[in-house]
Order: sequence, then C-alpha cells, then structure tokens
Amino acid sequence: MAKGRVGRGPDDRSYAFSGSGRVVGPAMRSISGVLVWVRAAPGRGGDVVAAGGLRLQVHSGRVVARVCTKSCVVLTGTSVGDGAWHQTGIGVADGRAALFVDGVVAKVTRVGRFRPRDAHVSIGSGFVGGIDDVRLYARSPSPRTAAAAFTSGACPQGTAPGRPARVARMLPALPLHTSERFVVDASGQRVKLAGVNWDGAEDLDRVPAGLQCRPADAIANEIATAGFTVVRLPWATSTWLGADPLVPPIAMAGDPSLRGLRAREVFDRVVNALGHHGLLVILDNHVTRPGWCCDDRDGNGLWWTGFDPAHPPDLTKMTPPARLAYYQQGQSAWLTAWSRVAARYAAGGVDPQLGVVGADLRNEPRADQQLGITPTWGSSAPWSNWSLAATAAGHVVLQANPRLLVVVEGLDYATDPRGAAVVPLQDAFPGHLVYFVHEYPSFVRDPVSAADMASSMGAQWGWLLTQGTPYTAPVWVGEFGLCQVGQPSCPVAGHDAAWLSAFSAYLRAGDIDWAYWSVNGTEGRAELVPQTCGLTPRFPGCANGYGLLTETWSGDASPVVSAVLRSLQAITQQ
Repeated sequence: MAKGRVGRGPDDRSYAFSGSGRVVGPAMRSISGVLVWVRAAPGRGGDVVAAGGLRLQVHSGRVVARVCTKSCVVLTGTSVGDGAWHQTGIGVADGRAALFVDGVVAKVTRVGRFRPRDAHVSIGSGFVGGIDDVRLYARSPSPRTAAAAFTSGACPQGTAPGRPARVARMLPALPLHTSERFVVDASGQRVKLAGVNWDGAEDLDRVPAGLQCRPADAIANEIATAGFTVVRLPWATSTWLGADPLVPPIAMAGDPSLRGLRAREVFDRVVNALGHHGLLVILDNHVTRPGWCCDDRDGNGLWWTGFDPAHPPDLTKMTPPARLAYYQQGQSAWLTAWSRVAARYAAGGVDPQLGVVGADLRNEPRADQQLGITPTWGSSAPWSNWSLAATAAGHVVLQANPRLLVVVEGLDYATDPRGAAVVPLQDAFPGHLVYFVHEYPSFVRDPVSAADMASSMGAQWGWLLTQGTPYTAPVWVGEFGLCQVGQPSCPVAGHDAAWLSAFSAYLRAGDIDWAYWSVNGTEGRAELVPQTCGLTPRFPGCANGYGLLTETWSGDASPVVSAVLRSLQAITQQ
C-alpha cells in the first residue's frame, strides 16, 4: 500500500494497493451503506471495503457487492476496469439492497431482513489499484445522496463562479478562405485566428478535459468571454474508426446532459457549445492511438502509425510487400478517419456545424526511432513523404467538406516547414492552405534575445508570410505556451518571462495568427498507471502548469499571461 497517489483532484491523497496489504479501521457501529471511489487496475480486482455484513469487490473488472445475513446475496454491477476512477457503493434499507455505480443505481434486489452489525472496517484486501474517499453510513445512502457524492467527488477541487455569460458573438461570414498571408471571411475581411487549444479528446477518455468539473457550455463561455476567436480541438484517429467508444462517467460528471453519451457524441456537443458562443473550431488529428503525445518513441510519430510503443513492429523482419501493406493499412485508416470527421460537420453531415472551419491534418510529424523512419518534405518513399501525405489528406478533407481550411504542420515537431520553399502546397489547395508551427521556451537557450529570436523564427518559418511569392500563405502558430509566469510552481519563471516578452513582440509586429496551449485548468487522462501528480502529471485533476484557466476551470490562472494574450488579439494588419 502506498499513501499519497493521484486521486480525483489536484491533491495526491488517495491510496494505492498492490494486492498484498489492507487497512483495518476501528470497530464501527451499525453500518448500512458504503460509498467509495476506486480505480481498479485493468484485469485485476480484490476487496474494496468490507464492513459488517457488507462487502464491495471488483472482480474481473466488474463491481460486485455482497450482503450477508444468514446467507449472502450477490449483486453484480457494470464494468469499472478501464483504469479510470469510479464511484461504487452499496446500501441496504427496508429489505432491499441497492448497488450504486457512478452516482446511479445499477441494481436493486431483495435481501430479506438485514440487521447492521458492529464490525471493524477492512479496506483494500487483495485489491490492486487505487481507493479514495471511503464513506460509511449508518443508514443506507439514497440515490440522491449517491448522485451528489459522485458529482462533487469527480471534481474535489470544487468549482468557482465562472465569467458572466454574455451575448454570443456572431460568427464571421463563412466559409473562410486564404488570400496571400491572411485568412479572410466570405466578404474578404481579415479573420484573425487568435485562440486556444482545448485538449483531452486525444487522451484515454477520448473527450475534452474539464467536463468532469463544468459543463461544455460554461467552458466555452470562459473561452469566448476572454476574447479568443478560435479553438483547436485535438482528437485521435482510432476514436473515429469502428464503434463509437464508451466514456468513463467521471469524465463527464460536471455536465449531466452528457451522461450516457459516447465519445463522438460528446465531441459533437463540445463543438456545438463552442459554435453557440461564436467560436470557430479547427479539428486537430493529434495522435492515432490515444494517450500522451509526443516523443520519438511513442508509436504516434508518423501520420500512419499508432502502435503500442512497448511492442513496436519489426520492419526488418517484414518482406517488402508486407512493409508496404503495413504502411498502406495505417495510411488508409488515417484518411478514413479524416473523411468521417470532415463529413460529420459538413452541410448535410451527421452534425452540420458551420463554425468548424479547418482541418489540422496531423500534429507534430516527426521521426520514429523505433521504426527508423524520419519524415521529409518530398522524399520518394511514400511512408516518409509528408508533403505527399498531406496533399492526399487535404484532398480527402475537401471532398468531404469543401468549406474547410487545410492546415499543414511543419516537420520535426511542427518546427520546420522549410520544405515548402521547394515543394509548396498552394496549388494543391488554392485558397485553403494554412501552414502551422509550434514555439515553446525550451526551443531557446539563455540568455533570451528578442533580436536573435526574431531572426531565428524569421528564417525558420516567418519567410512564408512574405507577400507575393509562390510560397506565400498564412502561418498559424497553433501551439505555444509556457509555465505560468507569476505562479509559485513555475520553476523557470525568469527564462519563460523573457521568452514570452520576445515571442509576443514578434507576433505583435507581424500580426500573426496564434493559439495558446492550452486552456485546460487540469490535465486529461494520459497515464495508465498514475502515481503522483509530480511523477505522472497527465491525469485528471492534476494541475496543468501551462493552463490558462485555474484548477476549477474558471478564471485566469496567470493574469500576467492572460494580459499578454489579450494584447495580441486585435487585428492590426489587413
């Protein structure tokens, strides 16, 4: 047993059980009900709580409750073996036992006369996983009590009043298109992409983070009232292939209207909420296989890969036809997912949304060390030719939804679009092409020099903004962020503050389009085996050091950073 593991909020306060120990509490009187949060290791189980004649277990990934008098009655509930936190419970009253799972009654059965007994409380015997917030009741918890405990327990850091709702901003005249280095609306007026990333749907829960604390509409209002115009929404290829994935109820606990919906349906609701508040949406194919991104060995580095990094394929043992077939299978899956996503929000689609204005074809195309493949801009091999793949995907997107902008990221973690000077993509998507780059403080060494940064960014990607050339196109700095300046947890505030000053000056001078990473107050679920927020920070509830919103998903985490972003929102060039 280990104390101080990631629970459901920003504090490391839950207990991790390894299957070899338990906690025995003092004798308790007349226990008629239990509510408890559990995070069962996939494929494992054990006793969660045993007290008197009540016993809660996880067996083969499912909740099992036993109510014992002279004999035992067994109630089996829904699956909780997905690695997420779940609230479970049992209560007995009036000769009936109710099994609770995630705030609702999962099963009710008659048990006859039940007499609560005084007994010691045993927690975690043989259990593998996490246990948190054990509540014992002398009287059975009611369905209302269980529901309230689920909602509040899913976001234990609490919620705070958000920004006041305002009259929704009107969308610009759509569709958008490009003219030289600018994005413009249907009437030719400049539209500045000044936005944020809202991540989470690319992670294990497959829905945007924060919905465990607040409704989608409330978070959309936070973004809109802060003056942003666009939201980049990441997603995973596999979410849009096969059956619509289930979503752990805790991931949507702050928005009761989403209860029971699957991942794509929740994504629809989020897109709708953003559009309702006058926000444009650019869809971002962030990963293939859901989980944390990004490095050279995560199995998601190429647009067509998505393997378990612990078990990479060995291309050297494949015949040339087998290697080609492996690539083609991944390429086909990527293009199929894009066709479905683009068509879904097109006129006549499953959920037509005019505010969906762009398709970011793939996040951070980069080398895959395990496969030994480095993508290039224009190589002859199709599995490493990013410009060829982007052209194919852009055509698929525009065939499904001709109104979209086609966003193409640079190579090497979206830092290097210089191949566009040799193989420009303007002719492939006339009026639709936007190039995309990332910038972070870690890219710059001390001492930070504004002049050196401007020179470096100009040589790396700023040249694409030069008017009147064969390669001229808008550049969207769709990811940049920093440890929140002014926050005590920021370990390199001096470096990051200097970087932000120099970087924002470059954006301001060129009136360049941008989106901050990220708006999230807390992280999404990207860790399979969480430990502490310090060691495994990418888990729901762990504070997001780069997030614009506070841990309660309301208000500014750093007024300093928010003020800088507000100063970059206005259009100064046409």
